[in-house]
Amino acid sequence: MMTPAERRRTGFTLVELLVVITIIGVLVSLLVPVIWAAVARANDARVGGEINILAQSLASFQTKFGDFPPSRIILVEDGGYDVASAPAALDAVPFYAGMSYQSPPPNLGGNPQVVTGAGDKTYAALATQSISFMRKFFSKTQFTTGPAASGIPGGFYDFNGNGVGDQNPIYLEGHECLAFFLGGIPTHTIVGSSYTLEGVGGFGGNPRNPFRPAFLPDGTLDPIGQNRTEPFFEFRAERLVDDDFDGIPGYIDPLGQGPAGRYFAYFSAYGGRGYDPNDVNYNAGAISEPNPVALPFSVSFPVVGGPNPRVTGSPLPNPYTSSLPVATGDKPATFHQPQSYQIISAGRDRLFGTGGQYTDSGTGDRLPGNERRRERDNVTNISNGTLD
Repeated sequence: MMTPAERRRTGFTLVELLVVITIIGVLVSLLVPVIWAAVARANDARVGGEINILAQSLASFQTKFGDFPPSRIILVEDGGYDVASAPAALDAVPFYAGMSYQSPPPNLGGNPQVVTGAGDKTYAALATQSISFMRKFFSKTQFTTGPAASGIPGGFYDFNGNGVGDQNPIYLEGHECLAFFLGGIPTHTIVGSSYTLEGVGGFGGNPRNPFRPAFLPDGTLDPIGQNRTEPFFEFRAERLVDDDFDGIPGYIDPLGQGPAGRYFAYFSAYGGRGYDPNDVNYNAGAISEPNPVALPFSVSFPVVGGPNPRVTGSPLPNPYTSSLPVATGDKPATFHQPQSYQIISAGRDRLFGTGGQYTDSGTGDRLPGNERRRERDNVTNISNGTLD
């Protein structure tokens, strides 16, 4: 038979419970930061791994075509850029007005972000550059600096896969160029005037018009768009986002979708001719960050207007330099990866930061300047992992 004392001892005392809870709380407080740090490192590694795969895809593209994709381009579906009658400024050109999407992701909004003024290229300069790249990559196609090209199979180049010959030019920035050149023509489900983006499906096998989708708007096979090439990179459809409604998407990194989505920023060095900070400008779009900053930024080729013809104002993000990001005398900024390209992820905090000088060696501050802390978690191809 149990004694009265034994019967009373049926559980833990309040003091014992408090001690146990305190110990558990201390252990949790010690483990949670460790777990979050491990998760953060895993996410950084995931983004870095994807950038490495993109880099391999870009290398394959260069092997096939002799150059990396540009990071800003104009596409005209009738092949005629009509440079002589075009307005001088990019923002005066009637760029593509936009498609009507059936089920837009929650972070869509805005029109093509064309930043002009002191330091930017004219429409004619960018059109001439665009024609040069398109002829280099697709040598049997027809592009002219005058009116519409002739002899296009099917009558037009359906760059955005919407089944009609669009009259206005389509303006692509770096993130869209990455998806277009590595992925190919977008595919859509088309119901009336509503479009649902399904993915990207390579280029058609007809060398005179590889810019046709595999299927016509009525769902029948397009004979011009058959025998398609495989994309250089397998873009996940749910991460292809078209926030300017031109039918050609950019690719967001794996760290967030919806309002947290951020594109992979892609800057081309144009084969050593120099980076152009205006190739990627997110400040007016929904996939952006608060309080964008426009900074003077040196480019390595002459630009239009401004007291210093080598300095331009560019909203964030900007490519990274190993020197000061503005010219010193007649010497332009020195860029990282000067012969190839830069790919930049906004990192865990979803903030790109302004870009500019980054020192990848030494003991000083690698990101000098005010408000550069937001860039420490950026993941790029210029560093192994994050920038910090």
